[in-house]
Amino acid sequence: MIDGVDRWAREGEGVSLPLGTPIIDHEVVIAADARAWGESRARLLRHLAVNGEVYSGGASVALLQAPGPMRVLGPWIKDTQDDVAAVLSAAVAATSAGTEIVTDVPRSAGLDTRLQRAGFRWQGDNALMAPGA
Repeated sequence: MIDGVDRWAREGEGVSLPLGTPIIDHEVVIAADARAWGESRARLLRHLAVNGEVYSGGASVALLQAPGPMRVLGPWIKDTQDDVAAVLSAAVAATSAGTEIVTDVPRSAGLDTRLQRAGFRWQGDNALMAPGA
């Protein structure tokens, strides 16, 4: 096992986006994701971006997907803890009240406290396996 992935969830608030929150083109998160993974997942991410929005906070970017009755926050590429707070705030505000938001976060990201402060609840975990392991 190389890491764990924790699922976090909360309901949206359905209020307006925080002042100054930019909604940016989905190609920005696709490019950031490719840099993080070392390869492009553009075809997959373009499909996931249908009806979604991309938010940025500082140098952090995240895709808020709209796959059905819930919203999925991810992928998201973080820069600093403060940037993460801005992205989480935008996702919660942009999601209708009562609609669940879920996000899967590598345990090594160290975001538990930040997610809890933003009202997210831990829902479970999975092992992240290394190729060939």
